[in-house]
Amino acid sequence: MPGVTALVLLYVIAVWAIVRGVFEIIAAFHLRRELRNEWLLALNGVLTVLFGVVLIVAPGAGRSRCCG
Repeated sequence: MPGVTALVLLYVIAVWAIVRGVFEIIAAFHLRRELRNEWLLALNGVLTVLFGVVLIVAPGAGRSRCCG
């Protein structure tokens, strides 16, 4: 069942991206005195969360429609 396997893997990657993004945002706030450009870390976290949300909302967006 390769289709189901691919979908489950996509959801695992999406959840991983969301969790990682949240932790990057938290780290940016905690490290704001040690880092000079902590906003870049927070921005990266926001973009990572958005990536995970896009994967969950549109899981078939990258699927090829030519052969099937």
